[in-house]
Amino acid sequence: MIHRLAHSFFIKTLIALQVLLLTCCNTSTDSTVVQSKPATSPAVATLPTDSNTLKALRNLSATHTSGKAIESCYDSLSTNELQKLQHGDILLRRGYGFISEFIADFLGETYPVTHCGFVVRYPDNDSIFILHSMADDKNDGVFIQPLRAYLRESQLGSIAAVRLREPITMRQAIVNKAFTLIEKKIPFDMAFNDKDTTKLYCAEMMQFVFHRTIQKDLFPDRATKMGMDVVRMSNFFNKENFEVLFNHNPEPSTVKAHKS
Repeated sequence: MIHRLAHSFFIKTLIALQVLLLTCCNTSTDSTVVQSKPATSPAVATLPTDSNTLKALRNLSATHTSGKAIESCYDSLSTNELQKLQHGDILLRRGYGFISEFIADFLGETYPVTHCGFVVRYPDNDSIFILHSMADDKNDGVFIQPLRAYLRESQLGSIAAVRLREPITMRQAIVNKAFTLIEKKIPFDMAFNDKDTTKLYCAEMMQFVFHRTIQKDLFPDRATKMGMDVVRMSNFFNKENFEVLFNHNPEPSTVKAHKS
């Protein structure tokens, strides 16, 4: 318990420092195209019918401008990559700041991604959102934001996208289940304790909805140290359960060669 309380305090301190860092980084110039209208039509999204949820999505859509440029220090997606994204896909990234560095060091992943979110796509395919769990100066827990905002918090060369090997109807049901967590205002799990589902960190949120919809444990690979036991992001690269759509992270052999 003492380990978890100390860790929670440490994470909260790092969040405050990360917010300050991101504020400074946002002053850089625009140069990278984020999104343009897909030439093809990926799977149509089945959105929740709750009026408050739909209203919130429309408000987000109004603030999301397709095709705009973002800060050059963040990763971006090509038109081809945007065309590949379907409702229910999972977008992985490594963020900026002390928390992401701590998570990357703690997990020691082959691909050092530290965060994940569900792709939410409107039926007209013009607007893409990410549903995920995060804690910062504006959000605490499960929420949804435009793709552009999600990308702005990713390190260059860190984005990857995977697709659960299940029918589109099942992937739609999974995202719909995740939407209920927004309605319930589930907070972020600062203790990173997935034995308690009243609070959920990013991968824990996905683990929760997978269990509730397809009744499968898709995250057997775990990291255990410092009194913590958490889900590894490497589970998303298990080819038996997920298809990798694209991956900006360098292959391990490339990283080793660069270091040598």
